[in-house]
Amino acid sequence: MGGVLSGKVGADYSRLLGGYANTQVYNRDIVNRSDYFASMRYQVGPRWGIFGGLMGTTYSVSAAQANFNNSTSKGVDVGADYATELNRIGFDYRYNDSRASNSAVLNGVVFDPDYREERARVLFRYALSEKTIFDGSAGYLKRDYPSTAIGSFSGEIWRASFQWQPTPKTQLLVGAWQQLDADLTSQTDYFVDKGFSLTPEWIASEKVTVSFSVSHDTQNYVGSNPVGPIPVDFTGQARHDTLTGETGSVIYTPIQAIVLTFSAGHVKRNSNFSQFEYNDLQSSANITYKFYRRGDYQ
Repeated sequence: MGGVLSGKVGADYSRLLGGYANTQVYNRDIVNRSDYFASMRYQVGPRWGIFGGLMGTTYSVSAAQANFNNSTSKGVDVGADYATELNRIGFDYRYNDSRASNSAVLNGVVFDPDYREERARVLFRYALSEKTIFDGSAGYLKRDYPSTAIGSFSGEIWRASFQWQPTPKTQLLVGAWQQLDADLTSQTDYFVDKGFSLTPEWIASEKVTVSFSVSHDTQNYVGSNPVGPIPVDFTGQARHDTLTGETGSVIYTPIQAIVLTFSAGHVKRNSNFSQFEYNDLQSSANITYKFYRRGDYQ
C-alpha cells in the first residue's frame, strides 16, 4: 500500500454576550472570537501515519475593563501514530504563542500577559471488547510568561474515556481528566482541574439523537495574585472551587448537510471565595451546515 495524503482547512467565527462567571466585570461585554486551522495527515502504510497542523485564534472583548483579555495566538501541532482497525498508539507535540494587544495590572504591576505554551502527549486507544473501547492521553504541559509579574507553570495532564455500546442504538460514555488552565481574571495564576463525566446516549431514529450528561469538576487554584481590589474575604489561602452540571441535548439531522442541536442544563459552582459562587440555568440552539466534497454522498 502506497502513501495516502489527506488534509482539511477550516475557520470559525463567534460573537456572543460575555457571561458573569468568574469575572470582576459585570457590565455589558461582547466577545468576538475567530478560529482557523489547517491540518494534514500522511498515511505511510496500512498502520503508520504522520500528521501535523497549523492553528490560530483571535479573541477580543468590548468591555474596556477586560481588554487585557484581547489576544492573538498561533500554534503548530505535529505527531505520529500506529493504528489497527480499533487500536492506536501515538504521540503529539504542540507549541502555542499567544500575544496580548493590551497590558494588564497584577498586584499593582503593569505587564503584558503574553505567554508561550508547550504540550507533549502519548495517545492511545484500545478495544477491550466488541462493545467497549478505552481512549486516553497522558502528557506534560508547560506555560512560560515572559513577564515576571505572573508565574509560569507546568505539570502532568491526562484524559481517559470509556465507550460502552450495549445495543446498536444506545451507548454510555464515561470520562475523567486532569488538566492545567489559567485565568487572569481570577485570584490566581493557574489551577489544576480534575473531573469526571457520565453521558448516556440514545439514537432514537436516523435523524434524532438524545443524550444526557452529568459532570463534576474540582478546581484547585495555586498562588494568590488578585487582579484589581483584593476581596474583603481574601485571607491569603488558595482558592478551591467545585462545579457540578447536568445537561440534556437533542441532535436533529433533517438532511445530511444540516445539523440542529438543542440543549438545556444546570451548572452550580461552590467556592471558598463567596463572590465566585453561582447557580445557573442555561439553554442553547445551534445550526451547523456541512460542506461535502465530491463523492461524500455516494
